[in-house]
Amino acid sequence: MINIEIRGAIRLKEENPISAKELISKNSDLFKNLLEGDIPIALRVDNGIEDLNYLIQEDMKLDFIGVKSNFGRRVLERSYIFLLNLACEKVFPDLKVVVEHSYHKSLYGRFKNYTPKQKDLEIIEEKMRELAEKDIPIEKILVSKDEALKIFEKRKEEDKIRLLKYISSSKVQLYKVDNHYEYSYLPLVPSTGYLRTFSLKLYQPGFILILPDDKDLSKISEFKEIVLLFQTFYEYKNWLEILGLVDVASLNSAIEKGEISEVIKVAEALHEKKIAQIADEICSKLPDLKLVLIAGPSSAGKTTFSKRLQIQLKVNGIKPLVIEMDDYFLPPEFIGRDEFGNYDFDSPYALDIKLLNEHLNILMNDG
Repeated sequence: MINIEIRGAIRLKEENPISAKELISKNSDLFKNLLEGDIPIALRVDNGIEDLNYLIQEDMKLDFIGVKSNFGRRVLERSYIFLLNLACEKVFPDLKVVVEHSYHKSLYGRFKNYTPKQKDLEIIEEKMRELAEKDIPIEKILVSKDEALKIFEKRKEEDKIRLLKYISSSKVQLYKVDNHYEYSYLPLVPSTGYLRTFSLKLYQPGFILILPDDKDLSKISEFKEIVLLFQTFYEYKNWLEILGLVDVASLNSAIEKGEISEVIKVAEALHEKKIAQIADEICSKLPDLKLVLIAGPSSAGKTTFSKRLQIQLKVNGIKPLVIEMDDYFLPPEFIGRDEFGNYDFDSPYALDIKLLNEHLNILMNDG
């Protein structure tokens, strides 16, 4: 008898080994309530993350990760990239897909050395839907590093070959459908049938892969164009090309060659130049401009950025007052926790909003 404990509260018993996917199917109502309507997409076992094909063979404590969580969303995104690559390989085997960044509940990508047309995307999307309808199992295999290198050498995928060079483990986790292989440090969904809600949109010089809405997974997200955000990503891409950092493998190579100090210096100079430009723009809008807001998740560098911006504003003859959000966090007992059990400092409810508003009103009125 196998004893399974979920989230320290729910206990199930199974006579025989069972996959996480089968366990969910067998107890669908239980998991629907457990995840509050969310869809389980990955499995947390001890300190590791597994896909839903994970076979439960002995007594264990585990938890399920839903699509609506931050980590679950990343698993979903990576799985859609797999489906996109698989479909493209089948209909346009000579094209190389490059997915560059997220873009408002979507992903922006392009083709290496090729600008797509609308008809190209229609063909790829049709193949993606065909593969999703077939509900093809996505198989996870564990192979030696040498075997993985041979697979990608045969497929002429130089980026993966360079990446695997710096992996210290002797074993590599790959996902495959037919003869299509991909390396992924994240787990993928068990089958293509999980990936039915999407659309492709032409967005020159590439395309947008629009994903499910994070509140209603049965609906495709409404795509909203954010020009400034896209321009920022484009500028960031150009910076990386200047630094010679086109992917993680090139960063590893720079470190290996002892070039990382130069990379850091150039990156710092580019960053400082951009901050100076921002300071100039702020000064051009004075005296009407009274408040500048800096947003970002915990540990993103907001405080460091604000101090450097403060210096550039002083260079322009402005003496700004910096307010740090860290000073407005509530006592720990009043702060909620995230899906990992850690204090959720990214939530606005972790802050004393009333006190913050009082201080802002005083400063704005005095200004």
